[in-house]
Amino acid sequence: MLWVAIIGVSSLSTLYSLCLKILQKDHIRARHDFFLFSFLMNLVQAVALLLLPPFARLSFSRESLILGTVAGLLILANYLFMVLALAHGPLALTNSLFSINMLIPIVYGLFFWDETLSLRAVGGLVLFIVSILFVSNATYYEQNTAKKTSIQWLIYVLLSFLCGGTTMILSKQLALTRPDQNRSYLLVYIATNMVLSVLAFLFLKRRAPGASPLKDSLGAKYLLLCLVAGTAMAGANTFFMRAIGVSSSAFFFPATRGLGIILMLVLSSLIFRERLSRRALSGFI
Repeated sequence: MLWVAIIGVSSLSTLYSLCLKILQKDHIRARHDFFLFSFLMNLVQAVALLLLPPFARLSFSRESLILGTVAGLLILANYLFMVLALAHGPLALTNSLFSINMLIPIVYGLFFWDETLSLRAVGGLVLFIVSILFVSNATYYEQNTAKKTSIQWLIYVLLSFLCGGTTMILSKQLALTRPDQNRSYLLVYIATNMVLSVLAFLFLKRRAPGASPLKDSLGAKYLLLCLVAGTAMAGANTFFMRAIGVSSSAFFFPATRGLGIILMLVLSSLIFRERLSRRALSGFI
């Protein structure tokens, strides 16, 4: 069952990242465009979560309300920095660096969740980090044009790294202490996301000169992206919350991220014609 969750989280998160990349390439023209997508995607995710079994009466504890609200703030920031990073770098390379944020909950778990690291796990983590360093120091190729990663891109990746890693700590803490509140926690963070997204959208759109009317943004392809991304995240988060409370951080996070990197490398090459340099490719291998 654990491997079903790992495959589910990896594949659905990859699908979500693909939607973000398409959104960045074809639909985001100003900062407020991202927040419109965030609101609609989270609306779809909330509906999908309510429709997923098991069907039970919802209750909201103090833990789910507090942790869910903070997670909602961090996840929205993580989404924003992720989109900005994707705008300045290729999909496979950017996604691989996001994967390092798993070190934050792993280290936290050693001190606060009484988790341990075997020599095999330490060796695996070292190899994983070394491979990421190979990738991050390499020139990347998008289609046939060689480019160098920029400082601005690196800043966005690091900010997303911090937000994503802290969110994983909050999620696992809730899953360990109140597993019956998993869905409530997810709905609270989604509601927080939606409220903040609406406020940010209205504020930024008012300040954007010559912003297009809202109806011009809601095309069929755009709405389909929101539908697919929201449904994918609902499934990924459901698998995620059920698995992290019963598995070791040192196993679950590297397993899901490693599989996600492989999937992203293959799909970004096929869909977006992105290629990595030989040095970066050696890091994946």
